[in-house]
Amino acid sequence: MTEAEFIRNEVVKPIRALLDDGHHRAAFILMAQSIEVLGSFLDAKPFRARSQSKIRFRNALYFLFPGLYSAKNRGDKLYEQFRSQMTHMFIPSAHLKLQVSGTNHLELEDDKLVLNAQQLADDIAAAGEKLIQKLERGEVKRKRLPFIDTDIKNA
Repeated sequence: MTEAEFIRNEVVKPIRALLDDGHHRAAFILMAQSIEVLGSFLDAKPFRARSQSKIRFRNALYFLFPGLYSAKNRGDKLYEQFRSQMTHMFIPSAHLKLQVSGTNHLELEDDKLVLNAQQLADDIAAAGEKLIQKLERGEVKRKRLPFIDTDIKNA
């Protein structure tokens, strides 16, 4: 499995499938973690390096996503309120509003930052493609995917 296959088939595609099947909370959980996963390609450390989640999440937002994400992550707010909460508790902080319908995204509504599922999924897909381009151009050093020789499919 190449990095591109991993990003497209194991990061982006499952998010879309969860959203299409109406599993919105699971999609948000996967999206929260996927940002960090994309960021893990940007440093020279092994994928399993300890204490890298915040840095990798921040780097992904800064280098792969539209600028508004970095602005909203100042003080690592998106990391703490979205990624950490969703990964560990399956719920966002009280400062976020996860939304499936509507058009607001990264905007305040009732003093809560709105994250729109479809827009976030689109932005993760675009970030994944941007990362693939960086890998193909040699701007990001390739890493060995530790599971490249497994026969796990759609796990």
